[in-house]
Amino acid sequence: WQKFREDLPQGFRMWAVESALHLGRNQDAEATARALLDSQVAESRHSDRKEEIARAQVLLAQTLAMQGRGPEARTILDPAVAYYRGRQRLDGSGAEFTSRMARALYVQALIEPDEAAGRAKAQAALAEATELLESLSGEVKELRPTRDLTGWISAEVTKRRQ
Repeated sequence: WQKFREDLPQGFRMWAVESALHLGRNQDAEATARALLDSQVAESRHSDRKEEIARAQVLLAQTLAMQGRGPEARTILDPAVAYYRGRQRLDGSGAEFTSRMARALYVQALIEPDEAAGRAKAQAALAEATELLESLSGEVKELRPTRDLTGWISAEVTKRRQ
């Protein structure tokens, strides 16, 4: 009960960030994502919140990337990607982990600079994210968050081909 009570506000913040991103309200999404990350870091003093912190970092980095603030987003995203890479080597399985890793890679692609090396890194990140999402079961692929992420990745791939 205690953990549920503690996690409830985090879940509401998570959905508020997602909603703001879908509505194109990137500054609102950023403010809420910062509050989410701060709360996760504060909670980590009492319990292991590495997964939740990484998820909040990806969300915050995405809000910054959507505002064209790539360098700032990178400093927030890099620890999350490192966390997911470490988990991937240890036990990287399961639909939830796969989706979160794919989103981190999508955000990584968003913040790569528009020059030859950056474009190559972005293409590689998008290809890996696509591969991860394709490995999911048919049922998981039909979930709204997975469909949204797949659409975002496809749009970014198309944009980068032009």
